[in-house]
This record gives sequence, C-alpha cells and structure tokens, in this order.
Amino acid sequence: MMDDILIENLSAEEHQALVCMYYAKLPSSDPRSKKMKDDFAVLESFFGKTFYTYRNYRDAYDYFFDSNGRKGWERESVDGIGIAHKAVYEKYKDYDVDVLEKAVDKIIAMYERNCNKNYDNLVSLKCIQPDVAHAVLSREPVITISDIYTLADKLTLNNTVFLTLGGDRGNSEVDWEPGFRAIAHVVKAPYGHGYRSEAKYFKIDLKLDVVLPEAMTRNDFLDYKSAWNVTFIGPELKRDPTQAVGSITYNEAVAVTRCALDRFPEIKDSLEKIFSTTFMNKVYGPTEKLLSVMVNHGETDEAALCRNLNSNLIKTQMADDFTIFAENVLFYGVPGCGKSYSVEQMYENQVTNNQCKVRVVFHPDYTYSDFVGQLMPVLKEVPNAQGEKEEKLQYKFVPGPFTRILDVAYANHKEKCLLIIEELNRGNAPAIFGEIFQLLDRNDDGSSKYAIYNSDIANEVHKDKLCPIKLPPNLTIVATMNTSDQNVFTMDTAFQRRWQMKHIPNRFTGESLDEKTINHVAKHLPNSEISWGVFAQTINKKMHTANLGFGGTEDKSLGVYFATDNDLDDAERFAEKVLKYLWDDAFKLGRKELFNDCSQGLSAVIEAYEDAKGDPLKKVLVPEVYNEMLKKMAEMAAEQAQTAEEETSEEEAAESAAEDNPAQEPAGEE
Repeated sequence: MMDDILIENLSAEEHQALVCMYYAKLPSSDPRSKKMKDDFAVLESFFGKTFYTYRNYRDAYDYFFDSNGRKGWERESVDGIGIAHKAVYEKYKDYDVDVLEKAVDKIIAMYERNCNKNYDNLVSLKCIQPDVAHAVLSREPVITISDIYTLADKLTLNNTVFLTLGGDRGNSEVDWEPGFRAIAHVVKAPYGHGYRSEAKYFKIDLKLDVVLPEAMTRNDFLDYKSAWNVTFIGPELKRDPTQAVGSITYNEAVAVTRCALDRFPEIKDSLEKIFSTTFMNKVYGPTEKLLSVMVNHGETDEAALCRNLNSNLIKTQMADDFTIFAENVLFYGVPGCGKSYSVEQMYENQVTNNQCKVRVVFHPDYTYSDFVGQLMPVLKEVPNAQGEKEEKLQYKFVPGPFTRILDVAYANHKEKCLLIIEELNRGNAPAIFGEIFQLLDRNDDGSSKYAIYNSDIANEVHKDKLCPIKLPPNLTIVATMNTSDQNVFTMDTAFQRRWQMKHIPNRFTGESLDEKTINHVAKHLPNSEISWGVFAQTINKKMHTANLGFGGTEDKSLGVYFATDNDLDDAERFAEKVLKYLWDDAFKLGRKELFNDCSQGLSAVIEAYEDAKGDPLKKVLVPEVYNEMLKKMAEMAAEQAQTAEEETSEEEAAESAAEDNPAQEPAGEE
C-alpha cells in the first residue's frame, strides 16, 4: 500500500510536508479540510512548530493545485519552500487525495501516539526466550512477552520499551548475539493474569519501532557515563533486578538513544518518528563522554588530552563519509568581468542546501572578530542568593560567518558547503584570517593539514573547548577580488600561495560567450549609434595606450558587465555610473585624452550627455575616440553582412546541387 510506504520510507520532515500538501489539494469546501486544524495541532505538539507555520506551508502549495479554489502564493517553483517539501511535491503531487488521506491519517496517528507518551514511565525489558528473540530479529509486527510479574503500572498503552535480548552464549538454544537490540512500544497493556496458575504473572504485546543492525553490549556504553546502571543495558555498578523488567529515567533513555545513534547513524529518521522534538534535541545536544588517554609520567592530563586529540580525534573528524568538496579558490579580474557570476555558475550551483552557504563581504573596517565571532553582552535569567530568577548581564560568544559555516559543514558532512568572500582585498585579509590562514593548507582528502586551537570555535562547533580545529573535506572557500584595486590592503605571498588563483578574462567577443553576454555587448548606449561592446573596448584601448600618469591600467578597464542592462537603457544612469567613473577614476590624470570639454567639470559633461541632440557620445568624447567607435561599428556591420552573404551563397549552392542531382527513383515505381 502506498500509505504504508510513506510511513516507512519518508523522513519526519517529509511527513510534515505531505500533510501540508494533502490539505493544499483539498478545496476548502471539502468536509475533510475541517480536520486540518486538529492534524496541524498534533504536528505542532510533537515538532514544536506553530499552527501558522504549517498553514503557511499549505498556502505555499496552493498555487500549484488549481482545483482547490485558493490562489496561494504566486511562485515559479516549489524550490523556495524547502528540500523536503520539494521532494514530496515532485513524488506525490499526482496522487489521488483519497490515497493521500489514508497516508496522512497514519502519519497523524503515529505522531499523536508519540505526543501522548509518558516519559516518566520508560521501561527496560530483557527477554531470553528463543521465540521472542527470533521474532525480534525477523521484525514481526507484534511480539508477545510473557512471564512478567512486576511494573504493570508502567507497561501502559503506547509506553516506550527498550528491549534487550539476553541468554547464555554457551546455551545451544541461544543462536543470537545477546545485548540491547530494539526500541518498541506497548500495543496491548498487561493481560492474561494467572495464565501460569499464579495471579502475579501476565503478558504484554509490543510493536517494534527500531531494530538495531547489531546487538549493543554493555561495553558499547562504557564511554557514556549517563548510561551506566541502565537496567539490562549499561555497565553494572549495581546488580540488575531478577525480574525481566526495570525502570529507566528520562536522562538514561536519552543517553542510551544517543549511544545507539552514534553507533548507527542510519536510525536517525526512525528515532525522530518515535520520540518528540524535545527528547531528540536532548539526544542531539552535548553529552558527557569518557575518553581513554595515555598519560606519560610527569605529563599533565590537559597536555595528554591535547596530544591525543591532535593525533587521533582529527582522524576521526576527517572520516571517509565526508563529501569531498574542498578548494580555496580566488577569482580575480577587472571590475565587472563576471567574477561573481563565475562563482555562482562554478560553485554556488553545486550547493543545493541554502543553509550550507554563507556569503561575506570584506571592507576596511572588517576584523578578525567579525569573521570568527566575538563575546557579546546578553541578558540572561540567573538565580540570586534567595533562589529567585533575575536578569543579569552575561557575555556570550556570538559566532561569525567562518564559525557558522564550519559548524554547518561538520553537522552536514554529506552536504557540499561553501563560504564566499566577496572583495577579499578590500579588507586586511591576513589580519582578518589571523591564525585561520594556516587551515588553508589541505591534505589530499580535503581536510586541513595543520590544526589550530581556538576554544570559542571549538566549543561552538564541537562542544569541546580543547578540540583542535580543521577545515572539513566538504567545505570550499571561494573569494573574489579586483586585479589591483586602489585604496586596498596588500596580501603577502604566504597568504596568496594558499589559494588557487583563477583569472576571469574580460571578454567582449569570442565563441565562448553565452547568448546573454552576446546580447548585452551588442546593446546600444542610450540614444546612441554605438554599442556597449564597442564603447567599452575602445575606451579600454585608449586607457592602455594613453599616458595617464600611472603604470598598470588593467584594473581600471571597463568590465563586460561594468554597466548593467538597466544602465544601458537610461541616459542618466549611464552618465552617472560610467562617465563619472571615467572622469573620477580611470582618466583622472588624463581627462583631455577622452573628454571633449574638460573646462566646466564633470557636471557639465553629464548635462551635455543627457541634453544632447543626436548621439550624446559625439557631444562629450574627443573626435578621435568617437570616430574610432564609428569605424569599429562599420567594420562589424560589414563583417556581419559578409557572413550573411556567404551563408546565403552556401545555401544557394546546396539547392542548385540538389536540383542537378535529383534523388534516384525507387526501383519498381513509375
């Protein structure tokens, strides 16, 4: 059944998306739409989101289902709603609402059951009967547990049970690996009292929620201190009860779940369907672990831990399960040549999750603290001497863009992550990076070759102030800068050599240009006979040949996208952007080489351009430059005409050859 597949194979986020899409397909007049508020309330209770959040998701779907009678939010695609919503829409948009209704009912029933769980009555249960063990390993739908005579008050309907398979390995009947193996819930409360002629014995029925791929022994929980003394599961500091049922506290359940998740990450989605968001947030949060460290005589514990972390933990962080997406790339070229566009096409388009992408712009006042993070004052409620809560000023580390993307990259090791730094050399880059620049040296697997120590970053990313910092293999850093911009900071060789330099050429012609650039270059300037491509190339040529009082002029050149399409449609915008730049910057020391009349200043040039009758360029540029542009336009027109004539001649020749050599008639036909 399709509804069963949905329950089993979709993630918790996709379950929520399916419910929202189902109600988007239903018209408001459909009686089934009246359940929406109640169903959203169940999701709200379990996941901690508001009713309005789910309704907004439904509204976002409305636009794509004309039959519901609601307009919804106009949008081109579902991409903006979220990854889970997009996946559900593309897979199930054409399913009939009756089929979706059954799936949604099962989803709501599942989360409604879990919302009503009493986490104060969690239970650990140990089974040694072969029939039970085999039923668990074969994942039978319902399992009956017998021979129980205690804790009947905790084995209530829907209550969670942590299930351990016991047994003596020397017993021939024990053909399974003993240990913690499954999480289930009670589907039939204690019944059958006295079935063994003794009133105290009863049975329960369980439904399995998660079966671990392998059994977890007590040794697997040694590093998780909070899991010690968990009945039948954790290392024993006190003896387990003789009866097969024992209580588990909330924190012990969190510790056991966290240990199982660390061992088997593939059960994450299943756990999120069993437990509430609050419970799982505890599971995902910091947990106390005991690490085994070899300590030399005379060595402090801290020094031994740092040495061990540097040699062993880093290898664990750089495990093979990271997606490889590791470069330090620096795009450089003249202003407007397409550096940011190249970043988008070559790198941004590879990052499908917007949360895995951070963009920052360097400027002269940008600092290391802005980039990495800094301590900021915050008001926090703390108990006073009388035990009453009062607000006091506290200092908290607020992560900057570097720390944020590092945290995201480690948390999403299967995702490609990207840090974009625009205008790298407009800030003092070596000072902004500080010791972080050492991380830019990478190993073959994409991880940093050398580690640094920063307690604030380590605590934010790894929840451990002593953990060394390295760039993970799934994080690429891309930066842009103008060729040799003025009024900017220089970058030393040690800093630059850690980047792969990529020059973005300033191309106005050539077969490699895309259609968008070809059309942009061919666009005429406002009220002028001259195209933008001819104007910019002529100006750049004049800039390089004229003596303007300084050496390199490449960075002053007009990039192919220095002026946008909107700039080329409006005379005032063009004058204020392009002519002002040429006057104030590129031809600052040689204005007479370009402008026809420099005596009245820039304002006179702009006014002359905007008020000119005929071609305004003829009014403001020196005749030599303007005539060069006209000549270039004529040459281009002649080339285009010749190309068109040659193509026509080739077509006529082909047609003539076809007439002289008609196709042979098929044999046997008249």
